[in-house]
Amino acid sequence: MPNEKSYYMGGVMLSCGYSVLYAQAIQTIVLAVLGTLVSYLVSRLMKRWDERKEK
Repeated sequence: MPNEKSYYMGGVMLSCGYSVLYAQAIQTIVLAVLGTLVSYLVSRLMKRWDERKEK
């Protein structure tokens, strides 16, 4: 299973891609920040789940 950084970077790339394709300033910034935050939180949850699964 991919590590935490892979999930985080995937979310960041998705957020940045959306920002480039749909360039409306405020909405883009808010969605990029929100997407990055969500991807970070999901990566943390997946890491904890993997650690518990290994025990």
